[in-house]
Amino acid sequence: MELVAKVDEVHVFKPDQRFGLANACVWVGQPASGEAASVNDIAAKAGLPASEISRTLPLAFLAPKIQEGKLLAAKSAN
Repeated sequence: MELVAKVDEVHVFKPDQRFGLANACVWVGQPASGEAASVNDIAAKAGLPASEISRTLPLAFLAPKIQEGKLLAAKSAN
C-alpha cells in the first residue's frame, strides 16, 4: 500500500518512509554540529545501515510544500 499526498502535483510515499523526513532533518545537521563526521557515524549512532541513512538524507532537502504533504500523509495514515 502506498500513501499519496497531493500538493501541487501527486507525490507517492511508501509507508515505511513516514518518519524518514524527521530523521533526515536531524541527521543532516549532525556533521555541521560535530555530532557525526560521516554517514557511517550517523548510521552507527542510529543503529541503522549506512545505506538507509544515505537513502533518507535527501528527504531533508525536499521543497517545504512537499515536506508538508509528506507529513500530512503520514498523519492521516495513523
